[in-house]
Amino acid sequence: MKTSTVLVTGATGTVGRAVLSALHARGHAATAAVRSLDRVPPEAAGGVVFDFAKPETFAPALAGHDRLFLIGPPLVPDLDTLMRPFIDFLIAAGPLRVVYLSADGMDALPELPFHANNEKLLRAAPHLSLTVLRPGFFAQNFANYSRPDIEERGVLFLPAGSGKAAFIDVADIGRSAAVVLSEDGHAGKTYTLTGPEAWSMADVAATLTRLLGRPVHDVAPNPDVFRSTLAQAGVPPFITEYLIPVYGLIARGAAANVTDDVRRLTGRAPRALADVLAEQFSPKTKPTP
Repeated sequence: MKTSTVLVTGATGTVGRAVLSALHARGHAATAAVRSLDRVPPEAAGGVVFDFAKPETFAPALAGHDRLFLIGPPLVPDLDTLMRPFIDFLIAAGPLRVVYLSADGMDALPELPFHANNEKLLRAAPHLSLTVLRPGFFAQNFANYSRPDIEERGVLFLPAGSGKAAFIDVADIGRSAAVVLSEDGHAGKTYTLTGPEAWSMADVAATLTRLLGRPVHDVAPNPDVFRSTLAQAGVPPFITEYLIPVYGLIARGAAANVTDDVRRLTGRAPRALADVLAEQFSPKTKPTP
């Protein structure tokens, strides 16, 4: 395996680890950018200390790398403000291949403009070879964020109405990113990454009911009910006010778009949400009490 020239931010997260795994499978070593070296994932060839909030880590982390997978931390409403110092550093640093993980549909949310702002800054730098990936909603979010509601309370409690979303397996995001990081011909392009079909939350609840052998109901709370319920549970308001417009994309029908970009990039069909849910919620994978 070659010496790493790829730096992966967000390396300990769900997407970052999927990118590292996919690069490794293609025979490309990658360096994990982490806040602490004791958290370097096993999929990485090594690690460097990096923190968006600490500009002194930027140059040492990027040294020796000419390709960058750039992703910000989740649930940060002012993500563009957090990432701006690093993007400014990239703009001044010189030639670099950058793959930026944006999100499908976020251009329809003026109240959350961070991806649009970051894309605009990156596109304006002529020496950056930029590819933008815009995935839809992650199939893994049900297990990562909604598992207690699903398994303990038998509900899906998300303000998505009756709309649909083409949920994507994070592994397909990783494989797509690995292609554009390791192959030429993707500069200046934007890819919208989705699963093979759009599902409503009612569809998801029905599948979870079958998998778990007990009812799972799609509550479909309106924003006011969602807001008050999360407030009673002690959820910080900024998280609630982030989630409402994001899931509002599904409610408005703005997340149901299905593309063929995963197949075009990777040569294989994207994995179905049903398969991800079966893996995440089968009895052998449920957490031990």
